Amino acid sequence: MSDSISANATGATRLFQVKDGQVYDPAGKVFRARGIAVNASAIGDANQILADFPGLNFVRLTVYDYQSPDTYAAFVKTMTSHGIVVEFEDHTSSDGTNGGGARGSAFTGQLLTNELNWYSSVAKAYALNPYVWFGTNNEPPFEGISAWHQQTYDAIRNVGNLNPIMIDLPGAGYPYLQSLKDYGMDPAVYATMSNVLVDIHLYGWSSHFAPDLQAVSTALADLARGGQDMMTADGRAPVIIGEYGISTDGEKVDANANQVLQVAQHSSLVGASAFTWSGSGADTLTDGQGHLNAYGKQVAQWIASGSQPAASGSPPPTGATVSQSDLASYTISDTGMALIAGPNDPADGTAGTGAGGGGAIYVLPAAGAAPVSFADDILNAGATLDLTGALAATDWNGAGSTLPDFLTVTDTSAGAVISIATSAGGQGTAVATIPGVTGLTVDTLLAHSIT
Repeated sequence: MSDSISANATGATRLFQVKDGQVYDPAGKVFRARGIAVNASAIGDANQILADFPGLNFVRLTVYDYQSPDTYAAFVKTMTSHGIVVEFEDHTSSDGTNGGGARGSAFTGQLLTNELNWYSSVAKAYALNPYVWFGTNNEPPFEGISAWHQQTYDAIRNVGNLNPIMIDLPGAGYPYLQSLKDYGMDPAVYATMSNVLVDIHLYGWSSHFAPDLQAVSTALADLARGGQDMMTADGRAPVIIGEYGISTDGEKVDANANQVLQVAQHSSLVGASAFTWSGSGADTLTDGQGHLNAYGKQVAQWIASGSQPAASGSPPPTGATVSQSDLASYTISDTGMALIAGPNDPADGTAGTGAGGGGAIYVLPAAGAAPVSFADDILNAGATLDLTGALAATDWNGAGSTLPDFLTVTDTSAGAVISIATSAGGQGTAVATIPGVTGLTVDTLLAHSIT
């Protein structure tokens, strides 16, 4: 007998619910995934995963062969009893490569029957566990995709399971395709679906491997735009980064791996899941023995930071191969602002001395703290502003479309003044001034920022 849990066992009062581009947990709070992918063959590592990733709240279970629900029962019980979502998704393809990338063709015949029977069996077994989600076939091909999505959706819903379903775009998304019709998808198919998200994947290829923060940010925005075009019975579908990582091909680390990690982990989407727990490729988080490598440690730091107060300190290092000893974190006196500086930046952390150059990241204070006054144009010098903590202290719901209701930029004789309001449309409070800058817009500011 499979081991599922009731809503009462987790303290939940209802399901996870999708509404107007957001996901709400069973307690009614906005949900942001901080997770990792785990191959179903490694479900025996549950306790090690919990030990290595404190604060984990999402696991994408990549399934390469169809087992009975009982096979996964212990893993599901361990994870969901800790409030961690387990998403079941089929990682196979018709050509047998099981590598995604829109290869193969939509399942038909016995392939389709086997897949739908598996989805139905798992969905039925865990229908009472709100922390078990589902994902459609991984990085599927284009042709016939909407019909296949509908068949998977029906297989899950027809056994009474109302939990969230993540809809994978063809190839998990392409930056140059920014609407459902661009993907050859039928919008009418999704208009009647409820409690669904769109799953996109972010790797170095999507920004042509350019080690440039803005290029990667633009690529993610384009990927997300295609998913946000999906209108469902619950309004516009939220978008989640179901996969991101440091290696596109699993063999070598991408040239822009650092930027991909930074952008994925600080996006305003529903969350992100790093690929993958264990294996033999360049995209694994461990050495195969449960010991985190440099990439795994960086992901673990980001996941752990999500369980801490937003203003508790600086964000984790942004490079997959950068250790704590390679970075220094400074607090600029009397401002509450922190600086993550590279090893060649000034160690005193003094604003305006050039510390903002060389790719430094400034963490701005929340509204009400002493505002920061820079002495020069740090954005032109290549710095990045981290607004994560400042925005976390507001009522912002994380949607990019509502960000201008909280964040404003004003031209003054002293330079560009950045202000943040604690409630939508409220009175903004200055948090920073950047001299020598005129005509700075919110969009331009965000191109140099982490939110």
